[in-house]
Amino acid sequence: MDGMYIPNGGIDIPYSDAENLLQYPVTYNTSYTDNFACTIMGYDRHGSVSVVADGYGTLIMPYGTVTNVLRVKASETYADYMSGVAVTNYTSVNYYWYKVGIRNNLFQLSTLNSNGSLYQQYGLYIDGTHVGINEISDKQSSFDCYPNPATDIITMELLQTSTSNKNNIIVSDLSGKELIKQELNQFSNKTEIDISSLSSGIYFMKLLCDDKVEIKKIVKK
Repeated sequence: MDGMYIPNGGIDIPYSDAENLLQYPVTYNTSYTDNFACTIMGYDRHGSVSVVADGYGTLIMPYGTVTNVLRVKASETYADYMSGVAVTNYTSVNYYWYKVGIRNNLFQLSTLNSNGSLYQQYGLYIDGTHVGINEISDKQSSFDCYPNPATDIITMELLQTSTSNKNNIIVSDLSGKELIKQELNQFSNKTEIDISSLSSGIYFMKLLCDDKVEIKKIVKK
């Protein structure tokens, strides 16, 4: 991080000592500590960040499951000083989940404390369109959907035989909100879903079949 910008007032804050948020290459158990400093609205801010890649595995997202993900934990301790006296002390813990081939982190969970009290807590994630279908699932697909893009009707076709008679299709938006829920046609391997009520855009079709879940991206014209 070389600097910050505060839109309210148009304040530019260049760092006199940049903060190293992530070193490359990075793998499980990679760790380091870095100091950083800047002057912000009349206060001298400086501190350090300790970073460790502390976990790896599978990340379950609203749009599906992403495999081979690395978790990086960044713990910051810093303070704002006025005339050499610490006015405000901060501690933050930030978790980032990364996957090879994707430039940004998939998911971020951050907690910031100011003078010992919770100041801010939030989570961020990128939607599935930036992850890609190949990263979401490595297994052989059990269904297909067409036409894609579609205008009014999209057909879901089972490519593998189901042993259950209680299979559902769910269409959701990029935030994971369910918009359409429909049972599979028990007498055919094809089921038609009416998406005419949806606005143009990108959605996810989720198949819940034989206690398994598979997701595909669909586009409404």
